[in-house]
Amino acid sequence: MAQTRVELAELRSDLVPDPVPYAVVLPPGYEGSDPLPLCLNLHGGGGSRDMLAELSVVLDTWFSDGSVEPMVIASASTGELSFYLDEPGGAQWETFIARAFPAHLREKYNVRTDAGSTLLTGVSMGGHGCLKIAFARPTEFAAVAALEPAIEPGFRAGDSTARSRVYYLGGGNTDRMLGPDRDDALFEANSPAARLRHNVDAVRSSGLAIYVECGDHDALNLHDGTEFLHRVLWDHDISHEYHLVRDGDHVGPTLLPRMHEAFRWLSEVLRKNRSAADPELTDADRAFMKWADSGFEGEAPAFDLNTESAVQMLRLQFSATREAAEKVDPTAKRRYAVMPPTE
Repeated sequence: MAQTRVELAELRSDLVPDPVPYAVVLPPGYEGSDPLPLCLNLHGGGGSRDMLAELSVVLDTWFSDGSVEPMVIASASTGELSFYLDEPGGAQWETFIARAFPAHLREKYNVRTDAGSTLLTGVSMGGHGCLKIAFARPTEFAAVAALEPAIEPGFRAGDSTARSRVYYLGGGNTDRMLGPDRDDALFEANSPAARLRHNVDAVRSSGLAIYVECGDHDALNLHDGTEFLHRVLWDHDISHEYHLVRDGDHVGPTLLPRMHEAFRWLSEVLRKNRSAADPELTDADRAFMKWADSGFEGEAPAFDLNTESAVQMLRLQFSATREAAEKVDPTAKRRYAVMPPTE
């Protein structure tokens, strides 16, 4: 029986000073398969490619039970506290991950090259990295899933308080971005929230699928920045999925199930993309389409609440009231409401 396989290698690049170790997880049935989706997995602070290699045993179960779509998953060791920064005058880690690494993987492995089959995910520092990369290049990825991302609430270096900065212990070459004497311009240039605000129209129009989550008892208080990002996405009317996990911490027993949920979500994005390209209609969907083509004459067909036709039926039922609301309230056309103050 085919099993998940891990390959370890190194990649030399002019963007960084030394060869970069990386790990690639190949799902069961990789040999002889059609080209597979590619998922870039960004490791957290203090981590390396070994985090993905160790996860391969669990991924084997997730691939085998069908909860995660077959995909090639790759992780590069970018340094313990790189924060995926293009360092001024130094290593260009963001460009390496966004450009050199996927280009190398597409040459070496049997993966698809289209944006609709390219995914980004990461935990903690990796969550920070995958968000800022995706928000700067939203047309190059189908989806980004960030778990407990190491981000702060606010757009500028001085917006957050001490409680939201405990995640950074210092060291490495990112003191200028995150340390006590941080450079305001460097911080803002690498802030996922600031990048999102700067590039909001491109992110919204790209259709990039976005997933952010954090435990509400995160030891590093990273739920502060995650909640802020959720509100920025909401206020700019950008579709996304957000999970605030009750009693979830930065490590511990909730983390693996949360990682599973993120990979399940990424898999669902791939399935929806395939369905959009080649839709599979149910009998209920066909009956609804026939009724709609007739001008909605006669009795509405019976339908299953779990089908797309049920969605269309519900929207049809409330179309008049929605149109009336839109005439007097411009925000009614938004996906998300403009909320009143909570205090």
